Amino acid sequence: MLRTLNLIGRSMQSFSGIVNSDPDILSRPLALASLDPPDTRDPNAFYCKPRRPAEPQVSFALECAQWRHDSEAESFVSEIHVPTDRDAAEGLLVCRIQAANLSKSMSCRIPVRIAIDHANAFESARDMVEALYHTVGSLIASSRPWTYMP
Repeated sequence: MLRTLNLIGRSMQSFSGIVNSDPDILSRPLALASLDPPDTRDPNAFYCKPRRPAEPQVSFALECAQWRHDSEAESFVSEIHVPTDRDAAEGLLVCRIQAANLSKSMSCRIPVRIAIDHANAFESARDMVEALYHTVGSLIASSRPWTYMP
């Protein structure tokens, strides 16, 4: 590790002013910009609470600082992951709205039923390529000969 740092230090010396002006630059931790969202948020925008999940979860929450009365409908996009070893999956999607300036929370329950069609990706891709080949082939056969025009 020390040998690698020495090699990096020697190669950085060719950049005037980087290492020569601060010989301890390689021994200090790098100061990287934060990847966290900015502290100032739009009070009318929805944000994941506490943070956007990195993996599928059983539930998630969005929060908005202000409840927007009489505003346009807003769509939210999400994914439902289902086990691949089944032919069907079902469950209940529960949507709940709570807000400090909303007198009564509201809830909606939506039954979800998903039929799973197991497909072989290779076979599906091959079938699509063959269909494209036959379509292009029939178009070429029915038209006059091609000529390349730059």
